[in-house]
Amino acid sequence: MENNISVLVVDDEKNFRSLLDDALSPEGYLVDTAEDGEAGLSKVKDKYYHLAIVDVMMPKKDGLAFLSEALIHQPDLVVIMMSAVNDVERIIDATKKGAFHFLIKPIDLDVLYNLLNQIVEKIKLNEENIKLKEKLSFYESFPSIIGNSPPLMKVIQQAIQIAKTEAFCLILGESGTGKELICDLIHKKSPRVKGPLLKINCAAIPSNLLESELFGHEKGSFTGAYQTKKGLFELADGGTLFLDEIGDLEMALQSKLLRAIELGEFSRVGGQKVIKTNIRVISATHHDLHKKIKNNSFREDLYYRLNVVSVRLPPLRERVEDIPLLANYFIKELSIKNQKEEKPLSQEALSYLMTYPFEGNIRELKNLMERAVVFSTDDTLYLDDMFMDDTFQQEKHYLQIPITASLVDIEDLVINKVLEFNKGDKKKTADMLGVSLRKIFYKIKGEKGSETKDHLDA
Repeated sequence: MENNISVLVVDDEKNFRSLLDDALSPEGYLVDTAEDGEAGLSKVKDKYYHLAIVDVMMPKKDGLAFLSEALIHQPDLVVIMMSAVNDVERIIDATKKGAFHFLIKPIDLDVLYNLLNQIVEKIKLNEENIKLKEKLSFYESFPSIIGNSPPLMKVIQQAIQIAKTEAFCLILGESGTGKELICDLIHKKSPRVKGPLLKINCAAIPSNLLESELFGHEKGSFTGAYQTKKGLFELADGGTLFLDEIGDLEMALQSKLLRAIELGEFSRVGGQKVIKTNIRVISATHHDLHKKIKNNSFREDLYYRLNVVSVRLPPLRERVEDIPLLANYFIKELSIKNQKEEKPLSQEALSYLMTYPFEGNIRELKNLMERAVVFSTDDTLYLDDMFMDDTFQQEKHYLQIPITASLVDIEDLVINKVLEFNKGDKKKTADMLGVSLRKIFYKIKGEKGSETKDHLDA
């Protein structure tokens, strides 16, 4: 049994230390021992413990001195004091100094086990509260990162780890997955948070202008350069520079970028002065840079310089658990933006979205939600409101049925599909299917009934 609760037993009696080790280790506790208060304090300084079981009377440093000093180093350490003498004043003194409990030797192991069970529950509750506070703090800081699926949580954990370092980072992922949000997270959690975070899309600016945007230019260096301009490498000094769509950067500019990154210096376009800069570069791309390297359209040395560490954002189809959260978030946001009433998604619409490929990822989901908000004329958002093209209008008249489905399952699927098609109109649905209105009400309530005469003909 493993409960991952670390325990330090501090007692000058070797046999007693062994007794507690033998009693607690089989119960899953991770037990360390120390022969006196001084040795115990040394262990507390080097390692985290959930719990300490400490004798009062010991050489070198007694239990009460250990208690006072140990709580300075680990304020949340739970300490149980022990003594062979039932001394009321000593018990009161230990309690005032922060002891959780006081036991009289010889110790009844059943009493100890019950006490430890209470303490473990308290420790786990505290740890859960800490995790909850950290999670709430994170979402308050980054309300635009929506979701709690395991793939997204893994990316967030990686990003927070990366943020603590100075390593250059390459963010990989399909278009629309939210790579820029991960850059924001890394910068905000990094030591450079007080410095600027500047961003540029390398695919959106022509190469001849991009060089000037990155490195700046001197007055008169080219037609239209009416004054000296500082570039992003200069303006981002002490902070972070985000190079989005780095895979679209032309080869001629890649070599200049590499030199600026490696040396930490550059010159403005048309200038001779060498300018020093201290920046962290975070880049992102949806391209397979390995293929571009093989095709001689991306420098291998630049790739390895940018990709000191990397994080890969999963596409939306790999984090389907987040789709309902994202959809509701966008509905709320876009209803306010478009001055529309906030409406719920129909169940069929949500089910369809959970299986939709989302080639445009989160950006495509947001577009679908805005279309639904804008075009909805009912009190619910339906599939018709999201998909306006003819292909979908034709497809929605058909129903895919698994070959293993029972007749009852098929009946449920058909009724729900036609109800959705008729936007919840029960009478119209009953007329279209040739069944009684009562039958439709039964299905909505989830009652199968015994009226086989009302079943659909196969």
